Amino acid sequence: MENYEYRLQASDYPIIIDGNKKKAKSLDEIKNKKVLVVAEQGFGDVLQFVRYLKLLKEYTSEIYLQCNKKLFRLLKSVGCIKNFYDFDDKIENYDFYIPLMSLPYLFKTNLKNIPNFYYIKPEENLVNEWKNKLKEKKGFKIGLFWQGNIKSSGSSARAIKLKDLEILLDFKNVDFISLQKGDGHEQIKESKFSKYMIDNNDNIDTGTDAFIDTAAIIKNLDLIISSDTSIVHLSGSIGKKIWMLEPKVPNWPWTNYGDTSPWYKSLEIFRQKKKNNWDEPIKDLKKELLKILSE
Repeated sequence: MENYEYRLQASDYPIIIDGNKKKAKSLDEIKNKKVLVVAEQGFGDVLQFVRYLKLLKEYTSEIYLQCNKKLFRLLKSVGCIKNFYDFDDKIENYDFYIPLMSLPYLFKTNLKNIPNFYYIKPEENLVNEWKNKLKEKKGFKIGLFWQGNIKSSGSSARAIKLKDLEILLDFKNVDFISLQKGDGHEQIKESKFSKYMIDNNDNIDTGTDAFIDTAAIIKNLDLIISSDTSIVHLSGSIGKKIWMLEPKVPNWPWTNYGDTSPWYKSLEIFRQKKKNNWDEPIKDLKKELLKILSE
């Protein structure tokens, strides 16, 4: 975690902070102070590390979060954020700032003490609304997400083709619900899932708030199957059972080994054994699903 702090010295580091404000160097110096936490990188990173605000509240008088405004509504459920600010907002009333991904360093995090709990709660009215929409589906409900933002670094290596998941259609009494929006959504009509999948593309997160409906849908499902995307972090932070298909060269939070993660209690990982070959991990996933459906 200490070495990761060198990112802040990079010439292309994107966060610009008022030069008159101090970056917190320890937890002791922020006791009873007002702290601005500044989000970094993608939505998934924010969802993963925002958990640390629950720990931070024990030290500060007030916590402010600066992040993409599309996340404001979802992250209100974290419960300890006094105010939200967009990246274009001018903020003056705080004593120290902390880049969000520096919090693990301040809390001396290692693989054995990662704070692992559920910290995002979908809005109850939306959960009930989607429960009603899905009430006619009586089978085991599986949410699918197979491709993230193609502009994101490493996205192509992590993406799955929906057709590769067609072997899951062998199961009866299973309802597949698409969580896919944007890139990759066009694959539905090109696959056998087009006849069976519930497609909510036009009905989820259609406004300025990201993940609001998606979180409510996830809460109503039995299992989420996803490539390595923000959906994994969202599902894990809610506490929903999530199975992630991970490429041979993994993203750093998942290390190089194991089928579980200290970041999320509800996560199980199915890893590629050969680069660019999803056949084996998807077959392994199918075997595990058979066990669940046979119980």
